Amino acid sequence: MRALMLEAHPHERRVELFRVGGRLVPVQLAPTGELTSEVLGIALRTVDGS
Repeated sequence: MRALMLEAHPHERRVELFRVGGRLVPVQLAPTGELTSEVLGIALRTVDGS
């Protein structure tokens, strides 16, 4: 089983995604600026909005 940890920083408007497997390994941003999780089948990104 693969595990993930998502850490949100709402005041900084950013998130961090880590792979968990004995230690935390940060997921690197894609060239598009997204964090992609193959496990969940999602891409996370910050968008402007009101």
